[in-house]
Order: sequence, then C-alpha cells, then structure tokens
Amino acid sequence: MKTQVLVIEDESSIRENVAELLTLQGFIVDTAPDGHEGINRAIQAQPDLILCDVMMPGMNGYQVLESIRAHHSLRHIPFIFLTARAEPDDLRQGMVLGADDYLVKPFTSKDLLKSIETRLKREQIRHNQLQGQLTDYLTNLGRVAIHEHNTPLAGIMGCIGLLKEDHSILDSSEMESMLDQMMTCCLRLKRTLDNERLTNLLIRPHGSAEYDALSQGNAYVFDALVEQVKQTIEKEHEQPATIRIATEMAHLRLPPHSLTKILEELIDNAIKFSDTGRDVCVSGQIRDECYQLTITNWGRAFKSGDILRIAPYTQFDRKYYEQQGSGLGLFIVKTLIEMNQGHLQIESKPEGLTKVTLQLPLMDRVRSLTKSA
Repeated sequence: MKTQVLVIEDESSIRENVAELLTLQGFIVDTAPDGHEGINRAIQAQPDLILCDVMMPGMNGYQVLESIRAHHSLRHIPFIFLTARAEPDDLRQGMVLGADDYLVKPFTSKDLLKSIETRLKREQIRHNQLQGQLTDYLTNLGRVAIHEHNTPLAGIMGCIGLLKEDHSILDSSEMESMLDQMMTCCLRLKRTLDNERLTNLLIRPHGSAEYDALSQGNAYVFDALVEQVKQTIEKEHEQPATIRIATEMAHLRLPPHSLTKILEELIDNAIKFSDTGRDVCVSGQIRDECYQLTITNWGRAFKSGDILRIAPYTQFDRKYYEQQGSGLGLFIVKTLIEMNQGHLQIESKPEGLTKVTLQLPLMDRVRSLTKSA
C-alpha cells in the first residue's frame, strides 16, 4: 500500500513543487492551502505523514499541530514542520507541542525525502512494537484469563450447589457464610472483567474519549478516601487486613477515578501478598514539588528487575507460587501514573518488606508553572 502524505502550505508554488516531487517518488499526496482545511483533510484522509508550514494566515502551524495532537485518531501521525525561521525558541515551541522534525526553507529534495523516510521508519518501529505487545497480551490472555475467570465461577457454583442440595439442613449462619463467599467470588470476578476492559482501553487508545479522561481532571487525596478504598477491597478478601493510614491532604492533578483505581490495585496487592497478621501501611505527604504516596507490606518480595516486566497477564514466579490475580493491576497502575506525569518505584528487601512509592503531580504546582509561563 502506498504512503499517503498531506502537505499544508499557503504558498502555492511550494505546495505544488513538494506535491509533484513526492508524487514522482510514489507517494499519494493530498494538499491544503491553510490550517483549517488541512485539519479537515487530515480527519478525512487519515494520512501516514503530515508536512505543514509554520507561518500561515488564520491558523498557524503550531495551532494545526496542537489540534492534530489533540485529535484521538490523528495524534500519532508523524508531523514535520516547513519553516523559514530556525530560531531556538521556535524549534522548542514545536517540539514541546509534539513535532517530529523541522525542515528550514529553502530545503533540498534530498533533505525532504530523508526526513520523511526517517519519520516513517520510526513510526513503523512504533507500530511493530505495539503489535508485538498486542501479540504478547493475547498469548498471555489465553494462558491466564481462563484460570482467573473459572476460579471465582467455581466458588460461586460450588456454593449454589450446596445451597440447592442441603438448604433444608443448613442453619442461617451457614447460609450467610456461603452467601458471603459467593459475594467475594463475584467481586473478584467483576474486578478481573473491569480490569480486562480497562487494559484493552489503555493498550488501544485510538478513538476513545474515555481514554483521554483518564489523564484529565484533579482529585483530593486524604485519609477518608483511602479508608473507603480499603473497605471496598476488604470485601474481596476472606481475611480482614489491618491497614494503617496517614495521608496528608493534597490536591492532585489526577482524575478521581484514576486515583481511586491506583489505590485499589496497590492496596489489593499489598493485602494479597502480605503475611498473615502483618500490617499494611499507606502514607502520603507533600515532598518538594510533588506528592509522595507510599504503600508498604511484609510478605513475598518483589524483585527489582520485575518492574521492567510489568505487562498485561504477566505474573511473577507463577511456577513457584499458586496465586490469584491476572497480572493486570500493576500494568494499569503503572500506565495511569505515567499518563499523568507521575513516577512508580517498587523496592523489596530480602526479609520481605516491600515499599511501593508513587510520585504524583500536585495541582498547585501545575498552576504555578502555568502562571510563570
């Protein structure tokens, strides 16, 4: 299939010359004389690469790029600026907005073709990596998901069978215990299904406003929120856990549902992999220009190299341990944190102390940066 290139340029001579050159090189070329038309053509044609002038009347190239990067179906298209200005501030402005390259007028056909070739190769590498991740995801899905779906279903079916066969001889406390077990299984299955849906959204973000909402918004973190999450998670575990909470209240640049999901998955993991009778601690405080949230537990150690292996349906040391979980939780946490310009660190000591540290952006810090700019 031939590569499609969109040329957005207000000077007709340059636009026509570039279009002719690329057509002779085997590209399918579409053109637009201004920014507004260029955006419309990009939405309609979904080109493989965009060449765009910077200085144009009405809507300049920076505004075009900003619109392209904000559009979910266009944001990954390689974007090359054509400009007569090569001042450092101009170049920096474009790179901050997400430009892939600059060509300074007048440029040669060799420079143009080389730049296009480089950007297309880079995009192909990105596409191949994504396809590889999808392949690994689907492979692991078949290996792990069946177990994670069938285990809670088996618990529910077993309780239903006992209730059906022995309901006449069961007392109220025994029936209530079975209903509690069924609810625990249902909640675990619901979490697995919800996490599978969220994972599909995170690895295939194109065309989804729901994906954008995961990094747009702000929330407050405080003890009551963590306590609420703790109570929700405890319903999925047969044994109650002692969780010590000490979080300094702060306003974070993080959507409320993303913050809640991060807390749910990390507290769930801390409870699941803790030794019986050991406390889980959740603490948070403002440190320098970010909010540091720390969750600690005593139990199975997390190897330092495993943080690089976090991926959908990847479980660590599965052959040594029989464990619940689909491996999606840490992937979701890591992805949500990175989407919101945060940082995740996991440390474990041989004696079993594991500390998960999150560096999360403060809303007030974002505002101060905006004002200074």
